[in-house]
Amino acid sequence: MKKKICGVISVALIIILLCSGIISELLRFFLWLFALQCSQPETSVVGGIIVRVLTFVVSFSLVGIIFDALGFFNKKIMSVVYFAVSTVIGFVFAYIVWKVEQHILIIGIIMGVIAALSVAFVVTSLVLHRRKRKQKQQ
Repeated sequence: MKKKICGVISVALIIILLCSGIISELLRFFLWLFALQCSQPETSVVGGIIVRVLTFVVSFSLVGIIFDALGFFNKKIMSVVYFAVSTVIGFVFAYIVWKVEQHILIIGIIMGVIAALSVAFVVTSLVLHRRKRKQKQQ
């Protein structure tokens, strides 16, 4: 009798899920994920290492923070959530690194100009500060 009730409840839940559209949204998500994986940008070897390290660190930390906040620790559920989170975060980091690698020359020039201006500002400030000190001592 108990098995029949569980079977009826399971069938009712499946029908509700099919009618609500959750299954179609889940299928759309997996198709989007597959298309994203197939069109994933290629990064250099160093970029790939950076993406993998950042993905691991951020995903592992995020899953730990989520489950610590919930106070719920289940090894199997945590591994599934880690897989989903790391997949999405990995794609995001791969895209960011790919864009950075595309525009590395422009980024390098901008960072060089900012560094040069910063050094010039610090040197100018030190020179002016020393002049004021010498004038006060005389």
